[in-house]
Amino acid sequence: MRRRREGRGWFLLSLGLHALAIAALIYLTPVRDVVREIVRPTRPERTMSAGGLAELAEAIEEMAAEQIARNSRELRRVLGKMDEIEEGMADEFGAFDRDRRRTAAADALQEMDRALEEMQGAAESIEQQAPIETTDRHQALAEQAQERARRKLDMIASDVATAQQLHRRAEAAHQDAKAAHDRERDLKAAVAGVERQLAQEESRAEERLQAVERLKEQGRPEEQVQQESQGLAEQQERAREAAEQLAARRREREEAHRDALENQRSALALQREARQALAESARERPAPLVQLASSPRQTAARPEALPLLTEVEAPADQTDVAALYEGARAAEDTIAETFKEVRAMDLAMVRDMELPDARDDIDLVRPVRPDLDVDLLRDAVRSDERFEAHKREMEVALRETQSMVELAHRMLEMATQSVARMRFGTDVGAEPPPEEPPDFALIIRELAMEEVSGRFSDMAAMMRLAEQEAAGLRAPEVDFEDLTEQEKLERGLLAFSAEEPDQGEVPQLPPDVEAVRARKIGPGGLPGQWMYMDTWWTLGPFPNPNRVNIDREFPPDSLVDLDATYVGKDGRTIRWEFVQSDKPEIIPPNAEPYGIWYAYTEFHCDRPRDVLMAMGTDDRGTLKINGVPVWISSKRLKGWDIDEVWRRVHLRQGVNRILYRVENGWMHIGFSLVLRLDDE
Repeated sequence: MRRRREGRGWFLLSLGLHALAIAALIYLTPVRDVVREIVRPTRPERTMSAGGLAELAEAIEEMAAEQIARNSRELRRVLGKMDEIEEGMADEFGAFDRDRRRTAAADALQEMDRALEEMQGAAESIEQQAPIETTDRHQALAEQAQERARRKLDMIASDVATAQQLHRRAEAAHQDAKAAHDRERDLKAAVAGVERQLAQEESRAEERLQAVERLKEQGRPEEQVQQESQGLAEQQERAREAAEQLAARRREREEAHRDALENQRSALALQREARQALAESARERPAPLVQLASSPRQTAARPEALPLLTEVEAPADQTDVAALYEGARAAEDTIAETFKEVRAMDLAMVRDMELPDARDDIDLVRPVRPDLDVDLLRDAVRSDERFEAHKREMEVALRETQSMVELAHRMLEMATQSVARMRFGTDVGAEPPPEEPPDFALIIRELAMEEVSGRFSDMAAMMRLAEQEAAGLRAPEVDFEDLTEQEKLERGLLAFSAEEPDQGEVPQLPPDVEAVRARKIGPGGLPGQWMYMDTWWTLGPFPNPNRVNIDREFPPDSLVDLDATYVGKDGRTIRWEFVQSDKPEIIPPNAEPYGIWYAYTEFHCDRPRDVLMAMGTDDRGTLKINGVPVWISSKRLKGWDIDEVWRRVHLRQGVNRILYRVENGWMHIGFSLVLRLDDE
């Protein structure tokens, strides 16, 4: 008989062993799955009743409505400020407009004199076969003067039809001269190419001739000599064809040269007749030549479609998110319209153009805003799915109205700066001579224009003046017209078509130049001689059928908003896209023919610097740095070249904002911006 084990220790040990056995049975055998299936349904789920969901949705909507109402009030406050700015600027513009109409006839005569001077220079440079760039400069300056004269003629109230007709004919003849000159330029390049081909063919023919003579001297078989002689004859025929082609190209070039000279002289004669006709009209009827607006506000009157401030008052129900959102959109639309009006008056003053024409050249800064689901917002929330959809709609309304406020603040800031800079180098409200702003703008524009300044232009001095003015410093009072050529040279106000200021040749960059990829310069950076901008935000395409919008300003010309979406070509919604490249040439990701793109980047400097930049676009391009135009290419369709032009520019300490505008006529599009790091 076995003895029974007793004691508390044995009991606890037995209990533990049984527990381990049960656990192993459950978790190490299929019994585990059975247990889980039994336990899972018994776990309670956290749910909310329909009434609870409705209460929660209502609480969220009340908080959202409160924030949207604050955003709407801020938009209406900005709108009031913008309306005050527009009213003040309308008065300024009215005074400006009266002054320029009073002097329109005299100004037109002055611009015609400038056109005549430049056209005479163009005719002489064509006749003397001066460098192509010299003729380009004269013709571009003459074209600008003709355009300004035409605008002045349109401001004259009395009958000056004879002068206007002759002036239009002079403009057409000048354009014919430019076209012939461009054709001569292309033929000059073609002649150079055929000359190189002819030299190669003649060299090969000489080599074949010497080979035939050697074979004869060596007494080689007649068959071998005849075979080499046949090759010689074929080579001589190719040389003869190249010579004929060269002669034909030279005749075409001479014909284009004669056409350019003839058309330039014809334009010169017509321009003289137009000036004489206008001068006679001024002598015969001096008083009626003035066409004045009846009041400043009438000249700068808003378009009828522009909403009034009273039309965007706050909705009565300050808890209705849908109504608040629509009210905010209406306020933003009116702010955009008012901002466009301010921009149009600014543009009309800077370019000395009619206000309706300036309005037509500017697009509204109006991003695409989504429509809210009004039924979803106003219906009762009875399910989880409906609750989540309702919450997402609240988030959209909050995000969009906050974006509206941010954009409105930027438009207000730019409008305020536009008024403050209305008179460069003078106090706001002063009465400087009306020609001063166009003179300053004209100098910057001419320095930036490739057709005027050529491949190289020193923009640094004017950019420093612009920076001083933007910082609120009094710019030095300079009468640019009275400066001598040496003084202009010392101030950096002259262009250099082929050389840098130190008279050294501009560098020649290969497309695959070894350059550092960066957007910042300062101590501790990567060493190197060249650096290219590798990171951009691109936006496009905007429409440009038959290149009709080549001078039209789209929203980024007025204000860069990287969060905005716009209506682009063919009614498509377009937005800024991030682009980064491992080579200097940047190609927009959605490139296609006949459109306009924008590219934006920021460059950081550790201190103020004057640097040399190489830039190029395919096709037409313009480049602004901190709002100052530094390059305006010709309107010709062209290919990309990494160092198409060179500009010495001033970069301020901190962030420098760079905006490219690139037109694609057909096929390829691309742009680049390269800096020389050892320029200082």
